[in-house]
Amino acid sequence: MTSPSLRSFGLGRRLLLARCAVLLGALLLNAVVLAALTLTATPAHAQASIQVAAVPVAADLPPAAGMFFKSDRTDTLFAAATLASDVTIQVTGDVARVSVVQHFRNPSKVWLEGIYVFPLPERSAVDRLTLRIGDREVRGRILEKEEAQKVYKEAAAAGRRASLLSSKRPNVFSTSVANIGPGEQISVEIEYQDTALFADGVYSYRFPLVVNPRYTPGADLPLVAVPPALPRPPVAPFDGERGLQKINLDTGAAAISHEGDGARRQPSTIRERGRDLFGPVRNPALGKINPVSLQVYLNTGAPLADISAPNHQIEIVRDISGSGGVHVTLANGVVPADQDFVLNWTPVTGAQPEIGLFSETRDGAEHIYVSLLPPDAAAWPERSVPRDLVLVLDKSGSMHGPAIASAREAGRLALERLTTRDRFNLIVFDNATRRLFSHVQPATRANIRNGLSALQSLTSGGGTEMHGALTAAFANQAPEGRLRQVVFLTDGSVSNEHALTELIETKLGSTRLFTVGLGSAPNSFFMRRAAEAGRGTFTYIDKPDEVVAKMSALHRKLERPALTDIRLDWHLAAPAAPE
Repeated sequence: MTSPSLRSFGLGRRLLLARCAVLLGALLLNAVVLAALTLTATPAHAQASIQVAAVPVAADLPPAAGMFFKSDRTDTLFAAATLASDVTIQVTGDVARVSVVQHFRNPSKVWLEGIYVFPLPERSAVDRLTLRIGDREVRGRILEKEEAQKVYKEAAAAGRRASLLSSKRPNVFSTSVANIGPGEQISVEIEYQDTALFADGVYSYRFPLVVNPRYTPGADLPLVAVPPALPRPPVAPFDGERGLQKINLDTGAAAISHEGDGARRQPSTIRERGRDLFGPVRNPALGKINPVSLQVYLNTGAPLADISAPNHQIEIVRDISGSGGVHVTLANGVVPADQDFVLNWTPVTGAQPEIGLFSETRDGAEHIYVSLLPPDAAAWPERSVPRDLVLVLDKSGSMHGPAIASAREAGRLALERLTTRDRFNLIVFDNATRRLFSHVQPATRANIRNGLSALQSLTSGGGTEMHGALTAAFANQAPEGRLRQVVFLTDGSVSNEHALTELIETKLGSTRLFTVGLGSAPNSFFMRRAAEAGRGTFTYIDKPDEVVAKMSALHRKLERPALTDIRLDWHLAAPAAPE
């Protein structure tokens, strides 16, 4: 076998690699950033002509994203519109360094405390927080959680400006800002490190501009009065969509569906409201909604065959400063924060795998980062393995519009690729779980026609009760000599990610779970974590016109495993990350 070609790329000192990056990520998930009171004369960003609209938000519903002012007289939070947002992303190899600067203003005539909530890519590690209030600057430092909270309270009580950064969930962080004066402008700058996703020969980096509403199952909330679990009756006859059997896995909690508009209402269960990352949505007639400027500097160390952004129009300048890098900007300069920014780039590949070697000396230690770039898909093996394929489709209210259309199309492509050696089943869910067959059935023409008919009848509505659907998908294991694969199509709009991940790890067995995120702002933290727990992969589908290409690439992998019986002998005493 020909040895893989070796490429060596040098990186800047700001790049944290190998175990350094992993250790930083672990540190920041268990710590908070507290702003030290370092004062500098930094002028505020002036946007006096823009009116700030305040929208009341119930205090017991934590806001999804934005700057919120706390009222001392009531339990109400007021969501402030964003004056401006500037995002800079520097990608070296597959490691991204991201800087986000956002500007707000206290529109009132009183001193206020602010709460700033923002989402992050699920694997990112925040390492810098800078807060500017008026002409004062406050820089963040990392402390243990208990100590940080104590110092923040002391600083706030003494009337000093302070900011406390903490993690609400793995991909949602918040910072509390004390003592904001009347009419003062607030600028928040956050820097973090992240990695690009590589799949099917294409690198992809997603910067979140939107947080979807997260559905919380009623049984997971202690404040909701839930009747005792009902006995599980046998599978009901055909119900709802054509040909699908309803599986009663309810716990007694019911949700009310509002068909067509994607709303999901359930007593005391929707604990988070959907909101732009950059504040409340305003009337488009008033101008761009929460304007964002964004630029990306790409230094991949390899020639690129293609660069694209499916959700935005971009301008590309290659070979900036003679370094071979690429500068990507938004063609319109400033865009509304109404869908995530996604950048894809495709390196030139050959018939053999290629190894990328990145190194950095930091704190007296040498850190090595090794990446393996697979060969062109044309060199993949032609052999196939008999499969049991289970398609799980989310048809809840959040899937309305293009997302449910993409799910139907993705399901159709999957069924039409099945061979006579394969078996399959179809499971769909909203408040309830339904399946086409009680067990996987041979992929005969008649069975496939039944599956296609059921897919075409699907409409969106109801809650997002994933637990029952995943339980049904893992209910049976494939016999020896067959692969059991579950393809899970959803936007992932749930808040009980940890419980669902535990379910996957417990019930998976020998099955492989492949998640497909649908829509412009899927819950990528949950989707990626579920795929890792399920020993599969995660695929993004932003728009319906991407379904054919991305699902075809996924099914090529499912049909033809490229590597089997893998073993790695590591004859070094040095620690490696990930383990």
